[in-house]
Amino acid sequence: MDFDSGTYVVHCDVVIIGAGISGLTTAREIRKKCPQLNVKIVEAKDRVGGRTLTTTMKAANGNDRWDLGGQWVGLSQTHIIELLNELGIETCQQYDEGTKLIQAGCPEIRPYSTLYPSVRDFKRYSIWEILDFLMSYTKIERLVKQTNVIDPFLHPAANSWDRTTLDEWVRQNCSTRATVDAYEICSRVTCGVESKRLSLLYFLYFAKAAGNLSDVLDTTGNGAQAFRITGGAQQVSEKLLANFRDDIYLETAVTSIEMIGTERAIVYAHSTANGKRNHITTFVSGRVVIAIPPNQCAHIRFSPPLPYAKRQLFDCAAQGNLLKCIVTYKEAFWRKKGMAGQVLSTGITDTAMEAHPVLCTFDASTTGGNPALVVFLHNGHWTDASQDERKDLVVKDLCRFFGNEAADYLDYADKNWCDEPYNGGCPTAVVPAGNMEAFTHIREPFKLVHFAGTEAATLWPGYMSGAVQSGLRAANEIVWHFQPEAVDEEALKDSVYDKDFDPPTVPQPEAYDDGRQNPWPRRIAFATVLVLGILAYMRFYGI
Repeated sequence: MDFDSGTYVVHCDVVIIGAGISGLTTAREIRKKCPQLNVKIVEAKDRVGGRTLTTTMKAANGNDRWDLGGQWVGLSQTHIIELLNELGIETCQQYDEGTKLIQAGCPEIRPYSTLYPSVRDFKRYSIWEILDFLMSYTKIERLVKQTNVIDPFLHPAANSWDRTTLDEWVRQNCSTRATVDAYEICSRVTCGVESKRLSLLYFLYFAKAAGNLSDVLDTTGNGAQAFRITGGAQQVSEKLLANFRDDIYLETAVTSIEMIGTERAIVYAHSTANGKRNHITTFVSGRVVIAIPPNQCAHIRFSPPLPYAKRQLFDCAAQGNLLKCIVTYKEAFWRKKGMAGQVLSTGITDTAMEAHPVLCTFDASTTGGNPALVVFLHNGHWTDASQDERKDLVVKDLCRFFGNEAADYLDYADKNWCDEPYNGGCPTAVVPAGNMEAFTHIREPFKLVHFAGTEAATLWPGYMSGAVQSGLRAANEIVWHFQPEAVDEEALKDSVYDKDFDPPTVPQPEAYDDGRQNPWPRRIAFATVLVLGILAYMRFYGI
């Protein structure tokens, strides 16, 4: 809705902050179960879709559409798959045939065939690299299996895991540079941050919520990158919006939420449109749902103030730092070479302080027969480069992997999500070491305010499916307050409204002697060696 001037007051039953997949799923579910409720959606951007964004580019057969934000789904992501079916949106399989390339452990580019090393890989990798990877991967998958998504600190070692970064664990458990690099690539590709900035416990939680680490990394079947949404992922939000076009306020940023008593919340928002910065809209509602990234919640003032754990969560949640590029071509020349179009790379060279930009690539050719590659950069110093500079660097690096044909492109587009207003980064928010205790409170409502967003999911957080799941959960919490009989128990699973809900385990401080080994065996061993040494010395010199 567009207003010309002034200050406005809007009365409603529910205000939803955020018009991405999660917020719009929340609105849809509320209207489905309680159609009498007056729901309003507030979005700071001038569009819907959140961290999905589809753009039109020049292609081999004219023009086609590609995603600069979220784009993949897997078979085990049941919430987004079900929603796509309901909306009549089709998917296409991610191209995965042929040789894949990795540059890890050394400047050499080496082929690989599957997630797990196969017999064919023995020619290009040392036996130590293969064994090191398999042993460490088995070990971390075992830790993933032991992790409790709903209550991460239930495991006795969870406190120690939270104090440890993923990088520290890798360096303690891996002995080859190739394996260390592989985990670094994994951290950057899946979470958008370096492994040194990631709590090990959060990484285990992230993988367990997806089923296992293999599903996070795989490009087939249940893998997170198995299928793409035909026509682009932003259409999910656009189709969800169809029944709410008169109830959405675009370019309207929430600044504060004031709760009066137990039945009324006042949401204050200002226009972000040019020429209308002073326009204020006040929403008076019974309930509020926040469906935006955690770091954006930190910009909203709450009265009364949020509990300490929530404030710490929002203040410390770091957004991922991936930059996404699309490069279109006349033909899929990599397929003719027997290549899958998939690359993983540290970018590290044998020259100090030098690095290449490409982190990973995938075949992004469309069902319309338009070839393309999708490229991810870990957004370090590439952020400050202009788009033209990035384009030249990316294309040059693609030639390193695919040959000079990569320089003959049709069109280029990229998206630096760190520069996206009211977003702050992609693909998801992550938890640094020592902050998982605050993160365990992410789904807890605060008085009249409920929380959705993909980070608040218990299945596939950080993905579109997680956005749907958390939106459904938040919607049913809202419906429970207005019409409890419309909500079944299964819909409140993993919510504080679940009849079997238990507050998350609080990590306990360790006693001074916790974790210490009995010193006497070592003392006795030392004394024995000392005495034997003295006796040997005396015997040798005849003392």
